Amino acid sequence: MNREVLGRMLELLGCEADMAADGAAALALWREGRHRVALIDLHMPVLDGLDLARAIRREEAATGRPRTALVAVTANALKGEAERCRAAGMDGFVPKPAALEALGRALDPFLPAADAVPP
Repeated sequence: MNREVLGRMLELLGCEADMAADGAAALALWREGRHRVALIDLHMPVLDGLDLARAIRREEAATGRPRTALVAVTANALKGEAERCRAAGMDGFVPKPAALEALGRALDPFLPAADAVPP
């Protein structure tokens, strides 16, 4: 349900999205594509969000692949959580439930300006 809501919000923001049911599937999707940004839930099954971020950063370093912006999305908005995410290699943090405006602000630094994107 959360993936569907987030997917719809991304559509409203003009973004295309791949969705994964767990962290291992997310890593496989990342390996296949050229994603500009990855929204990562911290509490995914199989491979949690922090381990997924670390795995992506290791592979980027090992292969010279361009850096993907990683943004944590979590219901756990306790003090210090954003710092844990940054320490794992994430670039942003969005607490759930995410408001459309907050999600847009979190993604804005990693996406091209609307006037720079061809129709």
